[in-house]
Amino acid sequence: SSWHRWCFFSCSCGWPAVPLHRQPPRGKLDFANNVQLSLTLAALSLGLWWTFDRSRSGLGLGITIAFVATLITQFLVYNGVYQYTSPDFLYIRSWLPCIFFSGGVTVGNIGLSLTIQMPSIVVSPRTNYASKGMTHKLSELNRGTPKS
Repeated sequence: SSWHRWCFFSCSCGWPAVPLHRQPPRGKLDFANNVQLSLTLAALSLGLWWTFDRSRSGLGLGITIAFVATLITQFLVYNGVYQYTSPDFLYIRSWLPCIFFSGGVTVGNIGLSLTIQMPSIVVSPRTNYASKGMTHKLSELNRGTPKS
């Protein structure tokens, strides 16, 4: 019966069997109130920005996305598209701007990494495409029909 409850991996080279099951969670983070949760998430969000970005533009992007996304969410909740069971910050939950901030910083860093790794994808108006043999590709994009 224990064979049906546990999944074991055993290597032919004599390694011991290793159970491949996931342990159930043993603890839970309990916050006294939503303010404590919001302050913890704000600190973690700033820590995310400090660890991975540290630029003023990244901070500005995160704050801008948090502000705009929070306004859009408040507008949607106010018009009845979404509903929170216990809103505590102008129709929404107080921790939501922290999540939007972290998402803005993360997406900004992913976009920056993609731009650095693949600069040929970025289209700049100052690039001389004729010297790079890309004029036919740009004309195809402008027409909307691929050239065969």
